[in-house]
Amino acid sequence: LGVKDVNIETLTFAELKSPAHLARNPMGSSPAFTDEDNGIAIWESGAVLTYLLETYDMQHKFHPKQGTATPLERANFLHLQQYIIATVYPFLASLFLQTLKPEHEQDQGYISSAKEKWLTLLA
Repeated sequence: LGVKDVNIETLTFAELKSPAHLARNPMGSSPAFTDEDNGIAIWESGAVLTYLLETYDMQHKFHPKQGTATPLERANFLHLQQYIIATVYPFLASLFLQTLKPEHEQDQGYISSAKEKWLTLLA
């Protein structure tokens, strides 16, 4: 997308409530994105994704151009975007959080069924 000088931070749950992060995102959640060039602080996956595409994907490689895309192209894009945000992301985040736990605390039944679901329903 041509975004320069990107700084990716991985925050702990405690750090999400820190004054520095709350200044970027008063909800204390993740993800959050700050575009210092434009004075924008934005959070929520869909909002960040849409902002990045509309601001930096000038070639329209990753999203259809509004006003010239057909209604079907726009609908397909919106469908895929929301599927990723509402279905895939929460599922993967939940699975990932399980793997952050010490191995003896992980729910192996959940991990096994989640991997099976990924291979059959979501892949």
